[in-house]
Amino acid sequence: FKFFEQWDKVLKYAHSKKIVIIGDMPIYVALDSVDVWKDPKQFLLDENYRVIPIYTKTPIGNYVKKTLGGFYFCDDSKKELENKCYEDITIISESVCIVKACQNRSKLYGLTNCYGSPITDKKFIYIESIGNNRFIANESNKFGIIDRYGKELLPFVFYSCEKSMRNKFLF
Repeated sequence: FKFFEQWDKVLKYAHSKKIVIIGDMPIYVALDSVDVWKDPKQFLLDENYRVIPIYTKTPIGNYVKKTLGGFYFCDDSKKELENKCYEDITIISESVCIVKACQNRSKLYGLTNCYGSPITDKKFIYIESIGNNRFIANESNKFGIIDRYGKELLPFVFYSCEKSMRNKFLF
């Protein structure tokens, strides 16, 4: 009921701004639901009804494993390198990955190599690759540009980070 109240407000606001919202919402099925038990072949499950992990090969030959619990770095035999779970891993190159980790209920981003070892101990509110091993990062709600080692190329003094700013610093 509460969802429909909130959705109705969003729709009314969007329509008042002449914005049309189209699309659908993702619906996730719980593993212990009747849908899974009725037709398990429709889901990526093993013979014991456990979710089969998905592996993505990194540029250096090891793997990133995706499970329901999160993402893990694995060696070339798909064995976890550390017992460290990330909410997300984005492989940028063979030498750097952006990881999103949960620490004390805060979702913080960091830079690691493709084995999951931190490149820098600095944690950021947000990181986005802008090419050439350069990143826009948000530290203490201010934006700056860092390199793949976490070194500041442009100080954290900007309160916003528009597309025009990003294009200026693709040096």
